[in-house]
Amino acid sequence: MLVDINYRAAADIDVHLTPELFFTILGLMLSVIAMIYTWMNSGKHMENRLTVLEENQLTAEDRRCLHDLDTKMATIWKFFERDLPAALRSPHTPELDALLDKAKEGLGQMKVDEVRKLYHLIEAECEGENKGTSSIRVMTLSMYRSFLKHEISALNILI
Repeated sequence: MLVDINYRAAADIDVHLTPELFFTILGLMLSVIAMIYTWMNSGKHMENRLTVLEENQLTAEDRRCLHDLDTKMATIWKFFERDLPAALRSPHTPELDALLDKAKEGLGQMKVDEVRKLYHLIEAECEGENKGTSSIRVMTLSMYRSFLKHEISALNILI
């Protein structure tokens, strides 16, 4: 019985389509259509780009961007390899300093055990940071540790 009363009350509501309500509904419908259209086209565009990249059919723009990225990364990588070890030297870490001096010449020039020891010393200092360690040193240690992880995997050295 209660359901009938509520149903009749809902049926008796008179909806007037005002211009504001009409434009709100129209805007909502257009937004949904635009969202679906954008989603479908971005998926097609991404699929097309992936197909092009998989087939190694890079455009001139792609090649230029890759060259620019390679140039910029090579500069950063040289900084990581040569300048960060000098910045990490400390009078409190003589063993680490000796290995960092060798690392400046390139990790490929070092013995495998030395590379492992360098990584472990850097990792130990990163994890054992204390309140007296400057935030710049911690950041530099973390950056160099990330560099070491990459280079160690490239050299096929197991840690």
